[in-house]
Order: sequence, then structure tokens, then C-alpha cells
Amino acid sequence: MPADWAGDRELRHAAGIPQDLKFATKPQLAAEIITGLLAEGRCPPWVTGDEVYGRDAKLRTFLEERRTGYVLKIPCSFRITLPTGQKMRADHAARLVPAAAWQTTRHYLHWSWWRRRHQARARWFHQRARLRRQPSP
Repeated sequence: MPADWAGDRELRHAAGIPQDLKFATKPQLAAEIITGLLAEGRCPPWVTGDEVYGRDAKLRTFLEERRTGYVLKIPCSFRITLPTGQKMRADHAARLVPAAAWQTTRHYLHWSWWRRRHQARARWFHQRARLRRQPSP
């Protein structure tokens, strides 16, 4: 549900959106899904996400507290804190890493396949979570 619909009773009624359904950001929905998967003992050892998820400090903290690994995209301009405490843009920090420390692979097609496969599974889990939240008739 779009954020601007959350407070519009008439629009929610016209669209058939239950009044008890609250607005949640994508990272909040991700945390809810992961919480459910952890409760079921079916959470993967790590998760991936785009910049929407990578920018969300609460989601990163949530994952770290639950010892769930993550690879979340961040924009180049994102400010990170180095182990020394120094803060800088992510692209500037990446330039500090020696060339020998980077690993490259020719298997980018494998990554593309893996990502598509797991994004489809994530959509399935999301739909399942939505169905669980819907009241029974």
C-alpha cells in the first residue's frame, strides 16, 4: 500500500484495504518476513537487497543481531564508518582497498541466475506472509 493511502480512509475503503492493515516500508516488510522465516527455522544464512534495503540502518542492525549475513547494495555516495572510526563515502573507501585484495570472477551469469531464482522465492515468501496476515472470511 502506498504511504499516502495509509491515512486516507475513503481511498482505503474504495480500494478494499482493511483498516487494520498498516503502512510499512520495504525494509520493515523484509524484517517481518525474515522474522517469520527464523521462527519457522527456514531463514537462509544470508540475504540480498538493493539500495532501498542497504540504506536502512535498522534493517542492517536487525540482520546483524540475528546473525543473518547480508549483501545489500548502497549508493556510491553512502557514508560508511571504517574500523578506525573515520567516516567517508563508500566509493572513496573502496579505493583504499589494495588491488590484490579484490577478487573477480567470470561467472557473472551464474550470479544473475542465482539472483533471479532467489528473487522469485522471496516474492513467494512475501505473498505467503501477506496471505497469513489477511483475516479469514
